[in-house]
Amino acid sequence: MKSVRIVVALLLVVCLGFITFKSDYLIQLGIASLNFGWMTSYLFPKVLVLAFASVLIAIVWPIIRLSGGHRFLIGLVILGLSVGGYLIINPPYIEWTKTGTDLKDETSGIPIEEYFNQNWADFDGVVCLALPGCPHCEVAISRLSLVKKRVPELDVLVFVFTEDLSRVGSFQKKTGVDELPFVMVPDPATSSVLCQGSFPGFLYFKNGKIVHRWFNSEFGYPALDWVEAGLN
Repeated sequence: MKSVRIVVALLLVVCLGFITFKSDYLIQLGIASLNFGWMTSYLFPKVLVLAFASVLIAIVWPIIRLSGGHRFLIGLVILGLSVGGYLIINPPYIEWTKTGTDLKDETSGIPIEEYFNQNWADFDGVVCLALPGCPHCEVAISRLSLVKKRVPELDVLVFVFTEDLSRVGSFQKKTGVDELPFVMVPDPATSSVLCQGSFPGFLYFKNGKIVHRWFNSEFGYPALDWVEAGLN
């Protein structure tokens, strides 16, 4: 029985290593295949670490021939190494915000808002402000493409900051995203105020107004869940 417990314990250690080093894969699995929410998917590998570490402690507990206090200490060490190792390899993000900045009363006359009111008045969804050649923009657009697949009724659009129409098409081709509309941003100089020259930026347009803005470091899984829910 002891040898079986040792084998199982070694398998659990291997599983903990897999979860730790393949955390991003497990998060994407939750989002794309299991249809979990964004934050649920983000927490998925972390819950697995706690679960596997707890089972590991339960497996090795009977074979630790020490006094009760020392066995408890060994259990804490196993849990600490499992959780600590995971967090070292996968440090948590602390800048995400769910709601970003409220802009309901600050965007009158902004060219982007005028564009929607003239061309797509019933637009209700998220806008990405992107710059050709920006690798973070390409990652963000890929993520918004996944949002569109998960919630087809949500409007999603990419505004490209350029005055050269040919660069819009070449940029879209480089991203490999065909399901989202890419549009040359109206009046780039004025519109850049919205993202303060930092790309990518994200806006939510609803009821004829730009209502929320996120910078790239803010637009994480809590915001994505909120956006998918239509800000509800």
